[in-house]
Amino acid sequence: VIFVGHSIGGAVATLATLWILQKRLRQNSPFCITFGCPLVGDVNLVEAVGRENWAGNFLHVVSKNDIVPRMLLAPVESISEPLIAIFPYWQGIMQANDSKTIPDSSIQDA
Repeated sequence: VIFVGHSIGGAVATLATLWILQKRLRQNSPFCITFGCPLVGDVNLVEAVGRENWAGNFLHVVSKNDIVPRMLLAPVESISEPLIAIFPYWQGIMQANDSKTIPDSSIQDA
């Protein structure tokens, strides 16, 4: 099983991989590839991954200019300028998608 995710999807892929590793649900170990994933876990998780020898099950790809993987590490002052620059873009995307909103009943049916 190979889990792949980008941005928040990378965090989900990481957690899914950790869950399978912890439950030992498969004879073959899963592998996780993430692109621009925010940090997942804390020092305790890092220690657990090292203790269980799971580090080889993960490949994290990060662009040096991507702010998402560094958001939780950086002081607000260091990321405020890039965030302010992309907010208008996000706002435009959100407004464009408002007309395409799926009714809650459709989501519940699915």
